[in-house]
Amino acid sequence: MPLLLGILISLFSVQGNAGLGFFGSGECPGWRLHMQVWPLQLLVGMPFLVVGPAFAVWARTRSPVPGWTGVALLLAAGLTGPLAAAHDLARRGEGCAEVWEPMLPRTLTGALFLLVPAGLVYAAVRRRRVPGRRSRAVGAFTMAVVLLLATGGDQGRRRIVAIDPEECRVTRGPTAQADEVARIEAIARMPVATRERAYLCMLRGYDAPFYGPSSSSRHQDVADGEFLWRGRRACERLRSQGRLTKGETEEWRRLGGLARRPWRVDDALTFLCPDAMLPRARAAAETRRRLEQQYRKERAEDEASCRRSARRDPRAVRQKTALVTTGEGGGYSISDEGGGAGPFGKAIDDGLIAADRIAAVVMTGVENDDICITVRAYRTTPPLDLERWDRVAEVGIDSSRGAVRVFMPMDAPPKLPILTAAGPGTYRVRVHVRNRDAAELPDGPLETHLVEVFPGTSTRLVVHKNTGRR
Repeated sequence: MPLLLGILISLFSVQGNAGLGFFGSGECPGWRLHMQVWPLQLLVGMPFLVVGPAFAVWARTRSPVPGWTGVALLLAAGLTGPLAAAHDLARRGEGCAEVWEPMLPRTLTGALFLLVPAGLVYAAVRRRRVPGRRSRAVGAFTMAVVLLLATGGDQGRRRIVAIDPEECRVTRGPTAQADEVARIEAIARMPVATRERAYLCMLRGYDAPFYGPSSSSRHQDVADGEFLWRGRRACERLRSQGRLTKGETEEWRRLGGLARRPWRVDDALTFLCPDAMLPRARAAAETRRRLEQQYRKERAEDEASCRRSARRDPRAVRQKTALVTTGEGGGYSISDEGGGAGPFGKAIDDGLIAADRIAAVVMTGVENDDICITVRAYRTTPPLDLERWDRVAEVGIDSSRGAVRVFMPMDAPPKLPILTAAGPGTYRVRVHVRNRDAAELPDGPLETHLVEVFPGTSTRLVVHKNTGRR
């Protein structure tokens, strides 16, 4: 009945933050004691774990000691939760009420049901008139108390923070690397004690490279054992479901100074349970490999399409076609090396092109995306080609170095040739654009540009064609 009741409560109660109450419970001593003797909670749903063995021993020995021991264990398991909750609610108030609220109904109902088998065993043992019953009862009760204390005995009177900062200086796992799977596999080969120490170092804020002389341990009121218990609970969730819930992740981000570095949640748990993190790393590596393969394939197809669409002009001194990637905001500049960024503001206002004597700027329709660009350098003015283009415009620039080329903002220059075929002097820059309006569509064509540079003295903007929307 307690087992079935617990299942019903889990199904029909409001989950909310249920199961997360142990986070931030350092100020609730009753809750911490309740968690330290957590194996006794098994008896709340399965009292037959005590009654069955006690009856088996009694059937063979006919001694009341197993019965009294069973009564003591059942009462301890049933009353620990309610008494601990009552202590916290009476002494700590609302803060502990939030911690206890998700589990309080189940704790109380489980305790009430546990009193039934305890009472029945007590009645059965009490009816037997056995000499020395009282002394045996005292012995049984003492045995139960010893078992109860042994359950949480690892907490003892030791220091709350046992990890030493100096230990963290030498406890360094494999550093981050491109192959995350290999790093986790290396962590898995580390001794368990070393991994647990590295995990605690991260939560305490002592791990390199963030450790410094002024650093102090975080969460001084939380024992190392509780940190390990919390981590193991999270590891069990990762093993069973493959990920933490959103609520658990948020709680971890507020734990151990991880709020400013949320990515360290996974990094810390990697040391505690590399076996649970390894499948996730392998899945992420496989996804990344597929995406990179798909990207390389699509880029190769775009490069081939770009080269096929470009026409070669035998009059050009130098010419080349390439697939280049635009930056944030899009656009590119045409100038001497080190000639400055250029008039991007004026080009944005114009919608396509602007110049300020030393540089010309061309705005693209896409940003952070690929465009196809062909550049040509001439010693004389080439014939005007309007047939295949949506926009054609030209401006004048001055090349003091004779090294005009195409530059992408915040990026290395694309591998395109120098366009000033006649050396230093004044030049005209003629820009042809097509597919500028359609390139942003999911399956749209590549935005294509043709840049022709040839000697000329005029500095004015000339628009030869403009049939685009932008």
